[in-house]
This record gives sequence, structure tokens and C-alpha cells, in this order.
Amino acid sequence: MRRIIINTVMAAVQVISVNLFAQAHPRKIVNHAYQPGESLTYAMRCGWIEGGRCYLNINEEIFEGQKVYHAVAMGVTTGVADALYGVKDIFESYFDPATGLPIKKIRNIKEGNYRFYNEARFDRIKNTVTSLKSGEKPAPEYILDIVSVFYYLRCMDISRLKDGDVVKTVIYIDDRVFPFDIRYKGKETIKSDFGYIKCHKFMPYTEPGSVFKEDDDMIMWFSADSNMIPIRVSIEMWVVTFNCDLIDYKNLRRPLSFSRKKN
Repeated sequence: MRRIIINTVMAAVQVISVNLFAQAHPRKIVNHAYQPGESLTYAMRCGWIEGGRCYLNINEEIFEGQKVYHAVAMGVTTGVADALYGVKDIFESYFDPATGLPIKKIRNIKEGNYRFYNEARFDRIKNTVTSLKSGEKPAPEYILDIVSVFYYLRCMDISRLKDGDVVKTVIYIDDRVFPFDIRYKGKETIKSDFGYIKCHKFMPYTEPGSVFKEDDDMIMWFSADSNMIPIRVSIEMWVVTFNCDLIDYKNLRRPLSFSRKKN
């Protein structure tokens, strides 16, 4: 049970910030989706029982003389789960606002008595990534990390995607280059904590094994408005199904679109 809760917290943080589509990454991005100071809060639930919270925050900072966005994704256990297992899993990314490409990433884990910390730096001239734990290795030219990919993809135009399209991207996670494919499943209106929200629906290909039963046991819903923020992530595991639901937001670039009645 301990591993289920830990893996779920980690999966929720990763899913919120992970891949949506592969398009040729341009040198520059046009950001109409988010702004510094944005904060998103999610509750992890099994039925009505809450076992954790996930947080996504972004701010503008100066890093080594360069203006960057510093984004942090954090997953923590709450309530009984926190008293038993005490999980706090943090992902950080420093990325270029003009290109969306990361300069530095940090992983900081606390799981009971277990501790893990690692940093990695991206060299865009040599196309390498250097980890404190595993050293330097080659990397694709436009590789993203698990947090920056979330903000990068929110800037993309997905109007040309059709139901059933399979799309790709590549991120750097756990000291390895990780390709990730998902299927776009069109639009769907879901009931959230705020009301009914029209969303884009995605089904990532997951790896069956210790956490997932099948390769499609994850569904993500992103708001079909200019904010393009994740509203819900559903994760079906061997024993239970968890939902990660948006419960609070601050400093969105534009108001979130929702209605009290289903249209």
C-alpha cells in the first residue's frame, strides 16, 4: 500500500507536467497561456478519500544573469497517508521564457526516511545534459524536462489535432531520455470542483508493470480555453483508481471558463 501511494503521488506530479504532443519545437514560443505568479493546486482522491495534494507554481527570476521562469511541481501526502508514509516529491525547472527550453532541473525527494537529491544542466550548444549523479550524456536538441514541458505545451496550437491522432515528445527524467506518446481523444465536458468545464482529452501510453495494468490506464483533461490547464488526471492502477482534480488556482492569465450547468 505504501508503494501505491508513493507511486501515485509521483505519477500525478509527472502526469500534470508531462507530454502532450510532438511538433517541431520552434526556436521561439508565443505565450498566451500563463504568467509568472500562477499557482495551481490539485487534490489526489480515491473516491471521496483524499490522500495527497499536488502544486504547480511558476515565477520569474534571475538565474546566472539571465531572466528565467522558475517552475516548481510538488506532490505531498496528506492526512493518514502523510502520517504513515510522509511523501514530499519536488521537481524544479529553470527555463528560458523565449524558447521554453530548460537550463537546469532539480529533483528532491523525501519518502519516509528515504532522501534523494539531483540536479541536471542542459547545454544547448553541445546538445548535452549533465547530471550530478550520472555525468554528461548526449541529448536531443530540443529536449525538455518534466516541468518545463507542461508550460511549453500550453503555448502550442492544438486546433489541428483530430480524435485518434498519436503525438510525441521527448523529456529528460530520472537521468534518461524518455520518449512519450499519447493519443488525442477530442473534446469532452467534465464536472469539476468549480462546475462543468469543456476539456481536451488525452490518453498517454503508459508502461504496464508495477503501477499500471494496461498501456492506457491514464487519462488527462486539459481546459479547452486559452489557459490550457490540466483539470483532472485519472490513474487506474492494479488495486484502485485515483483522480487528481484541480481544487484551487490563482493568478491565471485569463479567467477559467466553466459553467454551473452542463451544456
